[in-house]
Amino acid sequence: MAKRAILPALMISALLAGCGGADAETRIEERRDALADAEEITFTALVTADLGDEVFKCTLLCGATPEALTVEVAAPEAVAGVRARMSAGETTLEYEGVILSVGGLEDGPLAAMPLLLAALKSGHVIRAWAEEEGGCFAAQLYADDEEELTVWFDAETLSPVAASLSREGAERIRCEIQEFQFR
Repeated sequence: MAKRAILPALMISALLAGCGGADAETRIEERRDALADAEEITFTALVTADLGDEVFKCTLLCGATPEALTVEVAAPEAVAGVRARMSAGETTLEYEGVILSVGGLEDGPLAAMPLLLAALKSGHVIRAWAEEEGGCFAAQLYADDEEELTVWFDAETLSPVAASLSREGAERIRCEIQEFQFR
């Protein structure tokens, strides 16, 4: 009798294991809806940007409300304090006359954060899957017509923990996301 119960149990386990992508997609879409309604989102991003002829590493402090997004450079020290503020289609760079030269604003690490946040708040899940190692869900999210965005989420909290932006198959920006909070 015990042998008869093993086969159905194994079949159910196999079916559930195959549903990791569907479960991941549903949970990520639920989190997306919660983020779309958030009053404030904050996080720290440890960014590595491939600018073609050089690699730029920085730490960015990001904060978003429904009205504006602010991205401030925390490191490297030489450009710490440079802040980009984006609201109503207008972008301003703020810092005592310092100009941040890390690629065009549309292609650099500062521009990646608005794209990431927009995808987290309203992007369509193209595909999602459960990572076998690390206890994460991963999803390819629609960012825009040129960018490919993959985001890794903590399986328990669904907070994003990493992201990768690629264009034409080449990764150009990757980041580790820390201290992700929203309310």
